[in-house]
Amino acid sequence: MTLQSRIPKLFLTRDNIPHEQLYLEITNAHDCILLQKALDVVEAWARDWQLQLSVEKCNLLHIGACLDNCRYHIGQLEIQSKTECKDLGIVITNDLSPQQHINEITA
Repeated sequence: MTLQSRIPKLFLTRDNIPHEQLYLEITNAHDCILLQKALDVVEAWARDWQLQLSVEKCNLLHIGACLDNCRYHIGQLEIQSKTECKDLGIVITNDLSPQQHINEITA
């Protein structure tokens, strides 16, 4: 696995949609540090551009077997871990089951 493939991925959408995703497969303690450093970079960038991040809208979603017991933060605020998140209207669960999304759109 190359170093480039281990760098956390950040997706930014265009067209005035404020939507970012940062993700990394956590396989060891070094990966926890790498992800936190990426969050620090995003926070510093926002601060430099005088933008305020809505940390209360940020979520941590562990997908699959959870080996990650690290706590992540943006600034002084901890990012809350959840078992499901809604992303662009689609419910994503930690087991990747579509059932919760189906339940919401058919209710």
